[in-house]
Parts: sequence; structure tokens; C-alpha cells
Amino acid sequence: MYGLADKDETVYGHSSLTEAGIEVALFPKDLIQELHTLNKKWSDTRRQPEVVPPPNDTPPLAYTFYYKKGTPMTEQLCLLLRAPKDVDGSYTIENQLNGVLAHAKTFEEIAMKWKNIDAQKTIVEKLDRMNRYVGDPRLDLG
Repeated sequence: MYGLADKDETVYGHSSLTEAGIEVALFPKDLIQELHTLNKKWSDTRRQPEVVPPPNDTPPLAYTFYYKKGTPMTEQLCLLLRAPKDVDGSYTIENQLNGVLAHAKTFEEIAMKWKNIDAQKTIVEKLDRMNRYVGDPRLDLG
């Protein structure tokens, strides 16, 4: 039994349990209201929109250009990984239009996101990578 559905759209607890043949049911309505009251503070934190830091102008730690064969070079995509501007700032991955595509507080987290974005661009979108600069070997894309 459960009392609150998960607001995270990437969680499939109910359907996963049902598919596994496990009977799933809700608590009675009076208990559900009590659960909502008890979990309000936590639930409210789950509903907060993610705050994306603004782009910054720190020198790039890495950059890579992507393009699709047969398209003009003017349509290429440039991604830049930038260090935080200040101690409380975030690392950012930005496109050539200063759009922040990903951000993280630690170098390790942003390095993982850098590699995931590269995989998305090269494997899924089938873009070619060229003219790259990597200032730290932990960011090397191979």
C-alpha cells in the first residue's frame, strides 16, 4: 500500500510493481490526507523548479565542435565547459549562444555530464566531433 504518488515523472514505482504481479493499493482517504500533511515540507521541495545558473565568461576548460556531414559549417554546434566564476558558483556546459545546457557544483559531476552530452551528440544524434580542446584529461572524450 502507498499513500502518495511520486511527483517525479521518471519514477515508475506503481507500474513496475503492477508489472511484477504485485498488488498495489492506496491507503484510505483519511490516512492519505494525514500523509500529505506530514510530508508537505518534503513534497514542496520536490516541486521547486531547478535554478539554472547564468552563463559566464570564464575561460573554457574544454570545448568541442559538432556537425552533421553534408550540412554547412555555419550550422555546427560548439559546446564549452566553463569553471565557476566564484566559490559558490557552478561549472556550466554552454552552447555558442550562451545557453546553459548543464551545470554542476563539482568537477566530477560536470565531467560526467560532459561525457553524457558528448555521447548524446555522437551516438544518438550521429554528429561528428571536431576541433576539440580539453584542458583536463578527466574530460577527454577519446
